Amino acid sequence: YLSYFHEKLQEVTLYQLFDFFEKYTAYVEMLPSQNWEEAVLVLSNMALDSGEDPYKKFFCVNALLKLKDSAKAKEGQSYMILAEDIKNKLKDIKNSETDPLLKMRYSEMDIE
Repeated sequence: YLSYFHEKLQEVTLYQLFDFFEKYTAYVEMLPSQNWEEAVLVLSNMALDSGEDPYKKFFCVNALLKLKDSAKAKEGQSYMILAEDIKNKLKDIKNSETDPLLKMRYSEMDIE
């Protein structure tokens, strides 16, 4: 189902964003750690894409934050590695963002 979510991620409208990302994140959290990598990569790539809709970028960062916290709460070395990888991707996103509003919002988030 992960590929279905990734396909629909490109089509989701502004009004569907909140619900879509809630369901997407909840689904990824149920998967084994090795399946998280694809989701983390898709979310971080969208958040880094300068041509992407700012709202989608914001929701991608929110989803990554939730996944980081979820990975920290789970047991196992693979989840600890995932949490660290997500943290590094979030730092990259925050440091490369040029939109003033997103920069302000990211500075208010617990990205570290």
